[in-house]
Amino acid sequence: MYASMFFILLLVLSILRVGGAAGTVAGYILVVFLPGLAIGRILFRGSQGGVDTLLHAGVLSPFVSVVFAVVVLLSGFDLRVAFIATSVVSLAVYMIAGFVFPAVKIRSTEERSVLVLAAVLAILVALPLLANPVLRLRSDAWFHAAVSESIAAGGIPPTDPYYAGIQLRYFWAYHILLLLLRSSCGGSLFDHMAAINVIFFVLYVCAVFLLAGRVGRRRSAPVWAVLLTVFGVNVCGWVFLAGRGLLGDTAGMAVFDRMLGSGVYTALQSLSFRYVGSLAFFLDKFLVGSPFAMSLVILLLWMYTVAGWLRTGNRSDLAASCLYTASAILFHTVVGLSILLCGGTAFLALAILSGLRKDRPVSKRALQCLLMLAAALMACIPYLHTILSARNTIQGNPFTLNGIFLWTVLAAGALPIVLYCVRLLRDGINGAGERCLLLWISAVLVLGTFARMPHGNVNKFVYLVFLPVLVLAGDGIPALLDLLGRWRIVRYAVCAVLLFSALATFTFAWTAYIRDSGAMDVPLPVDKGRLVLTDAEQVGYRWIREKIPTDAAFLNGDRNDIPVLAARRQLWTAGAYPEVWGYDDRTVRWREDFARSCYRGGPVADSTRKALSRLAIPVYCVVRPGDVTTVGLERGEGLPGGTNREVFSNEAFVIFEIFP
Repeated sequence: MYASMFFILLLVLSILRVGGAAGTVAGYILVVFLPGLAIGRILFRGSQGGVDTLLHAGVLSPFVSVVFAVVVLLSGFDLRVAFIATSVVSLAVYMIAGFVFPAVKIRSTEERSVLVLAAVLAILVALPLLANPVLRLRSDAWFHAAVSESIAAGGIPPTDPYYAGIQLRYFWAYHILLLLLRSSCGGSLFDHMAAINVIFFVLYVCAVFLLAGRVGRRRSAPVWAVLLTVFGVNVCGWVFLAGRGLLGDTAGMAVFDRMLGSGVYTALQSLSFRYVGSLAFFLDKFLVGSPFAMSLVILLLWMYTVAGWLRTGNRSDLAASCLYTASAILFHTVVGLSILLCGGTAFLALAILSGLRKDRPVSKRALQCLLMLAAALMACIPYLHTILSARNTIQGNPFTLNGIFLWTVLAAGALPIVLYCVRLLRDGINGAGERCLLLWISAVLVLGTFARMPHGNVNKFVYLVFLPVLVLAGDGIPALLDLLGRWRIVRYAVCAVLLFSALATFTFAWTAYIRDSGAMDVPLPVDKGRLVLTDAEQVGYRWIREKIPTDAAFLNGDRNDIPVLAARRQLWTAGAYPEVWGYDDRTVRWREDFARSCYRGGPVADSTRKALSRLAIPVYCVVRPGDVTTVGLERGEGLPGGTNREVFSNEAFVIFEIFP
């Protein structure tokens, strides 16, 4: 009763657009907690523990909110209506279910301890994001903000913010979630990305704890698994760092300081040796604005519910695993398709092996898991069609040998792999859940080793291997300590070396994030973590937002800032990887030729004029004094080529409307 009244109060605050902390908290609870809590109350019927309930609510809510919002958007309403409708329906379902199923409370000391541990470890993610705001802008965050603005301006399915008029070949459910949060409580898209990462890191810790408890043997395994997922990857990184800093002509402490001051990428490369740099610090994905961190938590919940289904045959777990499969497909299609392919392979192998061992219940449940995957795939086919129908990014032989992938798994994952081997030799395999995780690891290893992936996506498979290995290795530390029980000195020495290695590597990488200047991967100048924009630039971007039609496209030299700062798409963007998305070469080429013609003042080809006529959108060209390009565009001198009309001018830039 009190919970329902609390949610009603939050809904009223959001509808009245109450600002400040109260409005922000209300918006987040209504978007990333209440919908999943309502569905979970029906799905699990009050049979879950308190932490289980919170975890399912937090991970299911974005999925439910986005699906409902998509239905509302396709019905012709805006995001604000989608947010209110989702909140009202979720609250109604929660209240109605409350009359049938009991509320769940956190009662045990263990459950409280899990939440305290998650909150304490979340400081490791929250503090860098708060202390160094540039982390919110770096790497993929700029692209995801641009896609979000493209959806806000043009609806769904979105067009590419860097190639106006071309349908985006990328998953966009995450961006709907960002826009729902902005419509509920305002704020910056970059801040919402950071907040989602912190929230999902708390859920990540809880998910690791619960999964380790479900597949492990020892009572202490969940705590060790959590610590390993935070500190246990790349524990030898300090050795590579020391070698670079203490050897050579420039050896000394100044070298370490220069590594830290040169940005995150330099620091991570210093902690690795010829393998994927981001794996030098496992929390990297929680410090980047992208949906991948969310997808890792979704994957953990998928594994957790699958392990529960295989062990007990609880149909609620099977239904939940189906929802998590669909959620993974929506929020990160690489992870979702990996679940379909590698998970399907693991289930088929488990069914065969269990049948040979005369374990018919497990064999039957594994086959039912295959049906679950098929159901999730069928539900997501319309979404997959919008992002994969014209994508053709792998040319030639789809198979290769990814030696770097294998080396990264072995080098960065040395400690958890050794610990799990110790535990496996001492205790054997603990039931169908662990056996299924081992089959998953095997399938991902094969896929990551031999499959060609576009644009570095093979690196993501390292995370898909590490997650279950780290969880299973939670039993390995107590097993190793038991093994060394007779040699107390050796036992203490091993503990000291592991503790020093983990903390030394983690501390160096973590410090690098706090000190990162953003010079390498933020597209605009940054000072003290903030974008450097002159008053004239801010006036110009504001004018574009207010005066230019939402379907307009811009030529913007070699910059990509207009989709984010002015919420308008660009007709062509230098270095935006059109080959990755599988766009037609002719479509990209005429845009590039048109940009060259405009900036050089030359004639526009007839074929380009026809292509622009077919596109049928207003086109504008931005000319900045002193623009220096990297793709052969010359700085605009006077008016761009073609028929044109100056529509805006100040000391920052001049904007022309182009009539080729």
